[in-house]
Amino acid sequence: MTPSSLRLPLTAALLFGALWSAAPLTAHAQTADSAAAARPPLSTPKARPVRAGIDDSTYARRYKQGRYLRDAIQHNRPISWIAPLGEQSTPHKSGGLSPDRHPDYVFTSYVTTSFIVVGQPRWAFTIDPGFLLRMRYGGDTRGSYPVRTPSYHASGNFYFLTRIRATPPPVDYGPNKPIAPPDDDVHYQYLRLGLRHHSNGQQGNALINGRPNELDGNFVNNAIEADYAFGARTTRAAWAITPYASYGLRQLADPTQDGRYLFRRTGIRLTREVFSSWRRVIGKPAQADEESTVQLARRNKSRVYTELNINVGLSRLDSLPTAEQKFYRRVNAEGTVVFIPRFMHQTGLFVTVGYYGEDPYNINYFNRYAFVRAGIATAAFRNVTELLR
Repeated sequence: MTPSSLRLPLTAALLFGALWSAAPLTAHAQTADSAAAARPPLSTPKARPVRAGIDDSTYARRYKQGRYLRDAIQHNRPISWIAPLGEQSTPHKSGGLSPDRHPDYVFTSYVTTSFIVVGQPRWAFTIDPGFLLRMRYGGDTRGSYPVRTPSYHASGNFYFLTRIRATPPPVDYGPNKPIAPPDDDVHYQYLRLGLRHHSNGQQGNALINGRPNELDGNFVNNAIEADYAFGARTTRAAWAITPYASYGLRQLADPTQDGRYLFRRTGIRLTREVFSSWRRVIGKPAQADEESTVQLARRNKSRVYTELNINVGLSRLDSLPTAEQKFYRRVNAEGTVVFIPRFMHQTGLFVTVGYYGEDPYNINYFNRYAFVRAGIATAAFRNVTELLR
């Protein structure tokens, strides 16, 4: 077929295609009203069934209750810290043997967090990992030893809220009003039950000639924990009183710990967090009339955090010399003060003073000594900015 003979069929095909493609456009060229009329009606969302005696205010109250429980969990977990030069301490006394001079540290650090896996109005479940590290100088060399036996902590915790009371805070903003009202003042009580694993990931002999194997000595311990927290978080401060107990599972520990390690402990932890507020101008004043105001920001943040932790071991120490079975071998106590400057957010400068009758750092549990450490700490400290009008 010649090119000239192709023109007529090709023209007819193009004309038919144009008419076919234009037909739907013409059919859909409708006004907005006609399109809305032709469109099938949207399904009306089903109203949430309201059970007998439960209304929206109850759902709102339960939502707040769950949020306050999660907030209490986050603010009552241990702080994380790093201390350059580590503990400055008295000579360590180990298992009734001659005291060791205190180690020279590059740094010591404890890092922890809390993963809230399930959070409900009355209960929650969390997984809480933690790592305690001590980096030592390498003796007479200019380098450092690796972190040979770090303490790995991992625990699963179940929280049950037993009591909560929330009241509006007595805050006076003067002529300014907050865009969003502050949280209520909350008083709470909850029970925590947990299973905790502590090990160092090593597999060497725990003891060598009766002394801890600091190179690759094995350490493993598992414990059931329980505590009951009484606390509050108000506009001005937060505090908590937490008696606790830990029951070590000897059958799941290294056998060398038996009679040397204090598997059972009981104690109390006291914390207090003080807030401070100030205002600063973030806008420009408008004309002086009744409706014009100056925009301000009100910051309500943590300034000082304090913690006191005292616990006593209850297990038998019949594998140690008689001189090491005294009460001072059973007591651990430490007090911490964290100062959070205004230019910092959830980080501050800390100092801890304490005494370990049993060092909590895995294979060093023979050691007892007094110490001081200082550095930088962080936690879920309060740092709230509220706009005022």
